[in-house]
Amino acid sequence: MAVVGKREVESQTLSIRTRQQGDIGTMSITELKGSLDNAISQRLALRDR
Repeated sequence: MAVVGKREVESQTLSIRTRQQGDIGTMSITELKGSLDNAISQRLALRDR
């Protein structure tokens, strides 16, 4: 889940939370995109085994 409040808008970041890990912290949109791309690649690699 990405949370965007006043602080995040001012700093141009997102607060990221997951079900498994809870609050991960803040990251830029570029960092989030890289993280999601990596997670998708890992899932695809596992599927193709």
